Amino acid sequence: AIKYYQMFLNYYPDALDARENMASIYLRMDKPQEAVNIYNDIYMKDPNNFKDFSNYGLALYRISDFDNAENILLKALEKDANDYVARANLAYVYLAKTNDDKAIKEFTRVLDIQPNMNSIRFDFANLLAEKENYDDALVQYNQYLQEVKDNDVAYLNTGIIYAKKGEYENAVKVLEDGMAASPKNMEIQKELAKAYHLAKRYSDAIALYDSLIAFEPENLDYVLNKGIAYHAEKKYAEAIDLYKTVLLKNSDNKTAKDYLMKAYIAQGEALTAVGNYRKAVSSYEEALKMDAYNPLLYINIANVYEKIGSKSKVIEYYERAMEIAPENSEILSSYAKTLTKYDKTEDAKLVYEKAMQTSDVSVDEKFEYSSNIADNYYKQKAYDKALSEYQKAAELKPNDDITYIKIGNTYKGLAQLDSAIAAYDKAISIVPTNPDSYFNKGLCQAELNNLTIAKESFSKVIELKSDYAYAYYALGLAFEKENNLEKAIENYEKFVEYSNDKNLKNNIQKKITKRRRYSTMIKKLLSIVFLVLMVLLCGFKFKERPYVILSAGTISSTTLQRIERVFFVGQRINYAIVSPDGLKYSGVRMQLSTQSDKTTNYGYSIISTEDLFIDKYSKSYQNYFVPRKAGRYILQFFYLNKKNYPFAHVEFLVQ
Repeated sequence: AIKYYQMFLNYYPDALDARENMASIYLRMDKPQEAVNIYNDIYMKDPNNFKDFSNYGLALYRISDFDNAENILLKALEKDANDYVARANLAYVYLAKTNDDKAIKEFTRVLDIQPNMNSIRFDFANLLAEKENYDDALVQYNQYLQEVKDNDVAYLNTGIIYAKKGEYENAVKVLEDGMAASPKNMEIQKELAKAYHLAKRYSDAIALYDSLIAFEPENLDYVLNKGIAYHAEKKYAEAIDLYKTVLLKNSDNKTAKDYLMKAYIAQGEALTAVGNYRKAVSSYEEALKMDAYNPLLYINIANVYEKIGSKSKVIEYYERAMEIAPENSEILSSYAKTLTKYDKTEDAKLVYEKAMQTSDVSVDEKFEYSSNIADNYYKQKAYDKALSEYQKAAELKPNDDITYIKIGNTYKGLAQLDSAIAAYDKAISIVPTNPDSYFNKGLCQAELNNLTIAKESFSKVIELKSDYAYAYYALGLAFEKENNLEKAIENYEKFVEYSNDKNLKNNIQKKITKRRRYSTMIKKLLSIVFLVLMVLLCGFKFKERPYVILSAGTISSTTLQRIERVFFVGQRINYAIVSPDGLKYSGVRMQLSTQSDKTTNYGYSIISTEDLFIDKYSKSYQNYFVPRKAGRYILQFFYLNKKNYPFAHVEFLVQ
C-alpha cells in the first residue's frame, strides 16, 4: 500500500487524502516516526483543512512527544467533543505525563460516550487500582469481566483488590473464575491460595498449596504458607514439620523461625488445655531450645507444673525466669501471687516489694500487690498485718469501696466493731449502692445489740438486691431476738427461697416449722383472750354497729384501743370485723380498693374481693392481707344479699 501511495503521489503530490492514508498505514505498521513526518508536512502546509488530528496525536504519543500530542489531540476535541478515539489517546498522553487526575477524567468521558470500549475500561481500571481507588477500580474490572472472560490479569487484579479490602470471599470467587479460565496461571493460583487462607478456608488453601508445591517443589514460600495454614487450623504437629522443612533448606528464614516458636508455644497451650501436661512441658522446652532467654516460656512451664501440683518445679521455673528478667514487674507479680497460694506470705511480700521497686510499676499494680498480701494475711487470721496492708491499698486508691469493706472485716476480726462500722460507712459514702457494705455494717450493729439500726441496714441490702439471701436470714435473727416470730418466720422463708446454702436452708426450715408451731399456739391463746375480753368488754365500750380494726401486729385488747391507719408496702396487715351484737347474715364479701387516677375524679378501683362465710353469732372475725403497692386504700365489707352498701369500712394509707 505504501509503495503504490508513493507512486501515486509522484504524479499527484498535492493529494492530501493520499498522504493522510499513507501516514495512518505507517501508524498501523508501528512506524510512528514516519507517520509523524507526513502528518507534520500536511499540517504545516494547510492547518485549517487538516482532518486527522486523532491519529496525528497518537503518532506523536508513540514517539513520546507528549506535549505536542496533547496540543494536537485537544485540537481534535475542539472540532468534535465526542471524538472518543481522540479522548482515549489524550487519556494515554496524560498517563504518560503522570497527570493521573486528567487521565481519569478523560477515561470517564470516553466510557460515557462509548461504553463498549473494553480495552479502555481495562486500562482505566488498572489506573484506578494503581491510585488505590479500589471501589471505582472494582466497578470497572467487574464490568470488563462481564464482557471479556479470558483476561488473566483482570481476574488477578480484581481478586487482589478484594483481598486488600478484606472481602475475602469475593476475592475467592473472582480468582476461582480466573483459575477456571486459565488453569495453568500460577500467579492466580498463588493469590487464590492466599485468599482461601484469609477467608479461613484452610483446607482449600492447603490443597492448593499442595498443587503449587508439586509444580514448584523448591519454592519454600509455598511450604511455609502451607505450614501457616495448618497452624491456623491448630494442627500444630503438621505445621511444625513444615516449618522444620523450610529451616532445613534455609536456616536463616526468620519467618519460619518465628512461626516454629509460635507453634511450639501454641501446641503447649493446647496440650495444657486438655490436661496433657507432660507433652505440654516438652513443647515449651522445644521452644526454649530456640530461645533460652525468653522468660515467658519459663512462666508457661511453671504454670503447667502448677497444674500438675509440683510446687518445687513451679518455684524453680519462676526463679529461672527472674534470673533472666529480674525487673519484670509482670513476672514478679505473678510469682508473688503464686507464693501467696502456697501460703508463703512473707516470701510473697519480699517479691512484691521487689516488684514495686521497678520503674514500670503502676499505681494499679501497687494496689493489687498490697491487696493480695493483705488478703493472704486475712485468711491466716493475722488481722494486724492484714489491716496494715489494706490501709496501704486504701492510700493508693482512696475511692475503692471494696478495700474499705475489707478493712471493716479486718476490724471485725479484731473485735473492734465501732471501727469496723466506720470503715463500712466510708465504703457506703464511696459507693452507696453496694449491698455488701450495708450487710456487714448490719452484722456489727446486731452484734452490738443495736437491733433497730441493724434491721435498717439489712432492709437497705434487700432494697438494693432483693435476692440477697443472707440479709433475710440476718433480719430473721433480729426479729426473733425481739420475739417478733411472725416477722422472723417471714424473713426465714425468704432466705430459704433465695439461698443456695443447702445445709443452712435445712436448718432454717426446721427452725421455721418449730417457730410456726409456737406462733400458732400463741395466736390461739391470744384469740381466746381476745374473745374473753370481747365478752367482758374489758371496760371498753363498743359501738353497736360492726366496725373494722387494722393492725400491723396481732389484734388484741391493746390493739382495740390503738388506731393504725399508716402501713408499708409488703407489710402484713391484720384486720378484725368487730360486731358486738353479731352479724345480720353469714355471707359477707370483703372488698379491697385503691385510689386510682384511671377512674373518674380519682375514685377507687377494686384490686381484690373475697367471699366469706362467718358464724353470724360470732362477735368478731380475723384475717389479713398484704398490699403490694403504695397508695390510699379502702377496705369494705358487704352482706352478700345487700351488695350496694357496706356495713363496715375503713380507709388507710400504704407507703
